[in-house]
Amino acid sequence: MTRLRLGVAVLLCLAANACGGDDDGPPSQESIEGELATLFDRASPDTPEGADCVAERLAAAYTPDELVEARLLTEQYRAPGDMPRQLARPDAEAWVDASTACVDYIAVAGRTYAEDAAVFDEEVYGQCVDEHLDGSAVRDALVDSYSGKATSDAVVRMSTVLIACAEQQK
Repeated sequence: MTRLRLGVAVLLCLAANACGGDDDGPPSQESIEGELATLFDRASPDTPEGADCVAERLAAAYTPDELVEARLLTEQYRAPGDMPRQLARPDAEAWVDASTACVDYIAVAGRTYAEDAAVFDEEVYGQCVDEHLDGSAVRDALVDSYSGKATSDAVVRMSTVLIACAEQQK
């Protein structure tokens, strides 16, 4: 084999994992968690502190093949380029349960609104939201959103409360 062909063969093995090796077996727990953390970062770029926590929870709740079936990983056990637009309800529930266990959604919403305001008290905002929405209402709205029901009563109610509480600070 010429040097050029040998070099091309080595590059193909490295780039496409075409030469077998460790990738022939099931993916490692660490690999799965890394891919799920990547997906969470793509879906929620303002909450990198939650990525590893969410990934660990989902990897513990699903087998790698179940994660593929749920479309949270590709058939190559990689994070998809974007968060799926519509998850099956049980998968949306698992995603939301893991996410809300690891990240305070209302605090993130408050930080987001605070970015555009000259004066914004995130604590007052959180109290306002808590007065109008309990944890189950937030969960229901998030599950509906991830399961493709972006205009459900729960989503509309949560959006209305979040905006109203932010507007009170102007």
